[in-house]
Amino acid sequence: MDLPNPFGKYRLERELGKGATKTVWEAFDTVQERKVALKVYAPENLQTSPNALFYPPDMQSIEHGEAVAQTRAGHHPHIATIYDAGQRDGWFFIVEELIEGRTLADVVAGLPQRRLRAYARDICSGLRHLHRRGIVHGDLKLENIIVDAAGAHITDFGAAMLPARPPASQGSLRYRAPEIIAGQKLTPASDMWQLGVLLYRAVAGAFPFNTSVSDWSGATPEQLRHYREELKHAIMNQPFTPLKGGNTNLRDVIHSCLQQDPSRRMTPQQAALRLGPFGWWKELAIASALSVVLVPGVWLGMRQYAEKTADPADIIFTASEHGAASLYRANASLRPAESLSEGASFGLTAHPSGNAFSYVRASVSEQQLRFHTATDERVLYTAKRITQQAWSPDGTKLAALVETADDYLLVILGKDGTLLSQERGRYEKDLAWHPSGTYLTALANNALFCLQPGHSRRATEYPSDIMTCAWTSRGLLAYRPDPERPPGFIVRYVGKQDAPDRHELTLIWNETWGKAKKIGELRDKSGYWFLNDERLTVERWADALNATIINVPGTALAAAEGKNAEDWFIVAKRDGLPELLHAQVAGERVRWTPYLGARALEELIYLSKR
Repeated sequence: MDLPNPFGKYRLERELGKGATKTVWEAFDTVQERKVALKVYAPENLQTSPNALFYPPDMQSIEHGEAVAQTRAGHHPHIATIYDAGQRDGWFFIVEELIEGRTLADVVAGLPQRRLRAYARDICSGLRHLHRRGIVHGDLKLENIIVDAAGAHITDFGAAMLPARPPASQGSLRYRAPEIIAGQKLTPASDMWQLGVLLYRAVAGAFPFNTSVSDWSGATPEQLRHYREELKHAIMNQPFTPLKGGNTNLRDVIHSCLQQDPSRRMTPQQAALRLGPFGWWKELAIASALSVVLVPGVWLGMRQYAEKTADPADIIFTASEHGAASLYRANASLRPAESLSEGASFGLTAHPSGNAFSYVRASVSEQQLRFHTATDERVLYTAKRITQQAWSPDGTKLAALVETADDYLLVILGKDGTLLSQERGRYEKDLAWHPSGTYLTALANNALFCLQPGHSRRATEYPSDIMTCAWTSRGLLAYRPDPERPPGFIVRYVGKQDAPDRHELTLIWNETWGKAKKIGELRDKSGYWFLNDERLTVERWADALNATIINVPGTALAAAEGKNAEDWFIVAKRDGLPELLHAQVAGERVRWTPYLGARALEELIYLSKR
């Protein structure tokens, strides 16, 4: 390319590299007498690139956006600092500090994981700085990270998003987050996805998602279109292959960053902490120190909790920080959890005995309904998709809502997997047995259905605006919204309800005002509980005026009653990551103890082993 010479006050020394849209030069600032990196945007580069069709026609928007984003980023030791930007004789240029190193792509082969973790911490530090200023980088990749003796440095802000300024491009497709492919807004979590792809490629030597043809060089524009669509489909729909071996903390960060759900990805601060010399033990030490300084009672609670090894109960939970939601078991203590299954697992359902449970194990082609006991685990049923399950009160039958290749079914199985019955029907949630064990109910479009082999009906005697419900020993509890007194009421329906035929309701009573996303009866049947985003409420049948209200620190996602109604395990989303908290109620006080042995929890149940 022919550049004007002299190029302002910058004297070009040597070409450092060339991309699809720009050429980077080492230059000398003759006024301030310093070496600089001079990026010159060159339309002729793009005209000769097979990727030209996939760039926006207005290249000046990328050039200007990069200059603005890098300027607003300010100074940070792990972000390339911008010095100048402008246009001369039709050439747009950006001048930034010259980092005399190499790209991470150039050095990653054979790079020790200890060094890679240090570079990753540097990148997280830079991302945290950007996100605090409202900037999303949008194009993190090995080629945009320069490493030198001072560490790793983030460069190239051509796809960055700023407040009130949308990104001019979507960054490299191989690193693009699934929510961006789906047309959603770029967020800080999108940067963390790209960090996950970058680190996965550095560790495995390959991208986590690929096409039938991995090398696109020499492809025609039509072939490129096909490869790109194939790659988009893979990113959106195919699970990546979890990494094996190597540093556990690095692997944890990569798997967390590659979660399809942006809310389940680590933040830069969380990732940097996990990548430190002591991994999650450092998190435990920090939490403990904060507990000593800020809440002395919490440290005492943690110590007492850790000493509670005589409690035979187990917490079974799924956590997705290692990729797919794997299955774990932990005693009611602060000891590290035991991995039960590394496959994608969900649908945890406790057996009435208190010492066994069922769950769903998923693969690419099918899902298995499994029954786990203290001595073995067996497959009870296999289908394309299994959405819900419920044990009969006596524990002899398991009902499940399943999807086959061509139908939706309610199946009832014996404990050994014997198929007792199956009926066609599609229901959405809250599958449950009536306490008599003679029939089931489920919700579909907020209406209640009574289900029994050979006899299913819509229960029109109940309203059609039930958001969630549960059977108790004293009738059906349901949450109904009320536009006049929002958010609504927990309503109890009592009457002749022992059979699936039409129920003769004798009492409809607004038990309490509030909103619920989950309702259940206490284990000793002395009352009930309900959970919403902000709190867990425990009500007693005999004392309706004195409810126990547990305000949850963070957004409550799930809850399980522990050894009694004053002992609860709650999954709460704090700082972007779901955590397990133990709440112990003593009068009007609640003692919170964080369980730091696992993060990114999704579901949990409590097995009393009674």
